[in-house]
Amino acid sequence: MRAKKEDRRINRTRKLILEALMSLIIERGYENVTVQDIIDRADVGRSTFYAHFRDKDELLISWFEHLRTLFEQQQQELLDARKTGKEPGLNIVLDLFRHTGNHHRLYKAVAGRQSGEMILKYLHRYLTGLLLPILEDAVKKRPSLPIPVEVTTHHLVSSLLSLMTWWLDRNMPYPPEKMEGMFRTLVRPSLEAALGKDIVQDAGITEDGGLKNEEVVGFYSLFADPSCCR
Repeated sequence: MRAKKEDRRINRTRKLILEALMSLIIERGYENVTVQDIIDRADVGRSTFYAHFRDKDELLISWFEHLRTLFEQQQQELLDARKTGKEPGLNIVLDLFRHTGNHHRLYKAVAGRQSGEMILKYLHRYLTGLLLPILEDAVKKRPSLPIPVEVTTHHLVSSLLSLMTWWLDRNMPYPPEKMEGMFRTLVRPSLEAALGKDIVQDAGITEDGGLKNEEVVGFYSLFADPSCCR
């Protein structure tokens, strides 16, 4: 019981510190916020702050950790779908566009030179780590590929993050659903080049956008409209 109370206290403290950072970022921009500003806004001691976070960069990155839960839920949904024969209803790209759209003020406030690069590197590293093994599994039966899987993964992740940045910089001229659809259209030629057009067309993506090859589903479903993969 004591441990549970301690956990709740820790979670409350971290939440206070995180919310303080978020409000300060929107007001001043990330580059202009100091640890002392965060401590004052959260009304916690300096030792309390450093007991939870090394610096404000680590604090900022922790805000993105909830994305990890979203990604892992998606991955688990895909694994469960293979066992049951049902396709998942989640769409990670659409979820990402919706998430950034809902928090666009914060994202734009964070997009300074130092913090923006840090966050993009974090997201790129995490998405790559998530997608690379899925793509490797999807093509493991092919004796050779025209493009190494590492290159394909890097291209897809970079394209997604670049498109999201463009969208935010231009004040979201299209809804998330439209952006997700355009991304799917853009990445299909890349998938054909990387996996081989024969796999994508003959065994993978059908003429109406569906998927026939189960080995491709696990990878492509992360980028696809839910209705395309039934």
